[in-house]
Amino acid sequence: TGSSIILGDILADNLIINPSGRLTNKVAYEWSYASDSAPVNALYSSAYRVISRANLVLDNLNKVPSTAYMKNIEAEAKAIRAIAHFDIVRAYAKIPTQSADANSSLGIAYVTVFDPSIKPQRDATVEITYNKIIKDLEDALAGINANDGDIYRLNKASILGYLSKIYLYKGDYDKTIEYGEKSLGLSQSVGSLANFVKLWRDASNDGELFSIPNANTAQDQVSVGVAYNQNVSGIRSESNVDFELFKSYKSSDIRKQAYILTTNYVQTPYNHVIKYRSREGSTVAGVVDIKMLRTADVLLGVAEAYMKSTASKNPARALTLLNNLRKERYSNYVSGTEQGQALLDAIYFERRLEMAFENDRFWTIKRLGQSVIRSD
Repeated sequence: TGSSIILGDILADNLIINPSGRLTNKVAYEWSYASDSAPVNALYSSAYRVISRANLVLDNLNKVPSTAYMKNIEAEAKAIRAIAHFDIVRAYAKIPTQSADANSSLGIAYVTVFDPSIKPQRDATVEITYNKIIKDLEDALAGINANDGDIYRLNKASILGYLSKIYLYKGDYDKTIEYGEKSLGLSQSVGSLANFVKLWRDASNDGELFSIPNANTAQDQVSVGVAYNQNVSGIRSESNVDFELFKSYKSSDIRKQAYILTTNYVQTPYNHVIKYRSREGSTVAGVVDIKMLRTADVLLGVAEAYMKSTASKNPARALTLLNNLRKERYSNYVSGTEQGQALLDAIYFERRLEMAFENDRFWTIKRLGQSVIRSD
């Protein structure tokens, strides 16, 4: 029901609950949830369901010939298993960089076999869980084919991107840079200024590394849920854009057009999130591809790592990467010249604007060991 595309924003400071909506995700917005409350437990159960299906494939690979095709299937299944465990661990355990005791704190259950009766135990530490995620992804990288250009199948560029992202959360900035630069080398475009609105209307794949397709609109019509809004005599939003964030998007920023639509609902103007509203040329609500990993996400992680690494610190490269993103988001952009803390703050700022409503914000705040501070 859309939990995985809103939870990271509704828990943080990017959204405000709309009292004219159905008040879905209200317990998450208020932090008043219990262990059996949706959406906070929906992410947990759904991710383990994905893991069980990946394990079902992996447990039965020995029953078919070990062809190059099947080795690729094995690599994809291991990568999917790793990605789902990552979604779980960043939500339900500490993130290694958030505090000094995080690595030694309790991890999650890392499930590697298909067994409906299993009662798995949590890993002894978060560090062990992250190492298992990395091992699965590195195994996948070794076995995956290039699969160039197909963003609906995992390939080398997307797995390298995921490795870079996991290492950023782990606090290993040299590895973040190593794998991230390799990913960027294979897929450089962050989504051009000309294509960026089209990207969110499924009229372009420019800047996507891995997406879940909603391929057959006429037959499938699989809605991503109504976590953000419904079409009921206009847009009836469940949650709207926090006004402080709304003001942060300049009129020259293409993301404002791609992400937000200001229009009335029952004669009251609202700033609606439209990232998942509909495809270009379609009126079917919520039937869109889900962008799981984009090049811009990887680029911002690498830029941040260049500012934080000891061995590989390179503010000049960080600024170049940041400017490469900004020139594709702002019309008539003039390259920035920030240095030091101002440059790192600019990277954080662009991450918030770029990844808004994409299940990133809360996890970034948590990763940085910061507090959620909502505007008034």
